[in-house]
Amino acid sequence: MIEQKYILDANVFITSKNSYYDPQFHPGFWKFLDLGINNGTFVLHRRVYEELRKGRDELSKRVALWEPKVKGPSPKEMEKFREVCTYTVSQPQWKRKVDSFLDGADPWLVAHASISGSTIVTLEKTDIDANCKSPKLPAVARKFGCKSIGLYSLIRECKPIFELKADPFL
Repeated sequence: MIEQKYILDANVFITSKNSYYDPQFHPGFWKFLDLGINNGTFVLHRRVYEELRKGRDELSKRVALWEPKVKGPSPKEMEKFREVCTYTVSQPQWKRKVDSFLDGADPWLVAHASISGSTIVTLEKTDIDANCKSPKLPAVARKFGCKSIGLYSLIRECKPIFELKADPFL
């Protein structure tokens, strides 16, 4: 049994659907997400849920099934969110791009992970250049003592088995 909790960024779902794990060809991956969300191993934050529901596509319909498992912000998380916003706004190199970061789910993911000890799962990469012009989720997470990993690291840690159901060459 997996003890660690993971909070998933919207880009994990969107990019998976649009490229690596098209639901038509990789139903096992989506079952993996279903199981993780339904058993509480994967956290689906309200802000991520809202971003994904805007799409009005297959992904939006799938996400709607997870609504009972969506986590809204706690009072402690709301307090931490304000800290994340204050920090992000205070960084002069991000001045022009900070609004798009603050309008999305990213600061909420950092706040949640900071309070709960969850690991953030994102496909966003940290820009190691100190002159980066926009806040990146992994960099802000690190500032608040949160671990962030990519999707493949999540798969390695959880070790699901995605099995081929039929021989496609017959």
